Amino acid sequence: MINQFIQYQQSSYNEIVGVEAEFSVVVGRALIRCSVDRLEVTSDGALYVIDFNTGGTALSKQDSLENKQMQAYQLAIVEGGFAISHPSTKSAGAELVYLGTSTKEASKRSQPPIDPDLIRAEVIELADGMGANNFLAMINKRCVQCSVRTSCPIQSDGRTVIG
Repeated sequence: MINQFIQYQQSSYNEIVGVEAEFSVVVGRALIRCSVDRLEVTSDGALYVIDFNTGGTALSKQDSLENKQMQAYQLAIVEGGFAISHPSTKSAGAELVYLGTSTKEASKRSQPPIDPDLIRAEVIELADGMGANNFLAMINKRCVQCSVRTSCPIQSDGRTVIG
């Protein structure tokens, strides 16, 4: 992993403006607060997010294009969430960098710049749905790693939540 990181670092051409750069943005009813592994600025002044992963399996290129976490990071750029690190509100995209794969070099999955209006609308819709009086639980591929599985009424190990 260290060798892959060193090779990746040596091939990087953007200026690093943040490491573990924190952000907090409000989008509709949603508060998105997190930190990114690395924040870079490109030669044209746009910000680029790098997310390092140590897992042994990289997402497919298609799944990376639609990765919601990376889209949220990019939306944070557009919403001015990284103003402490850099004043730009233009996103140059994002990249997942896998350092734990069996390949000689780090596996990279790039996500182009988002349509901020589309992602903003999606976040607002999700936040409104989750904040509503009723919340429809749906089984999906993330159920196995869900931290609230034991309180989910559609899971066999869950229970009804009364509020």
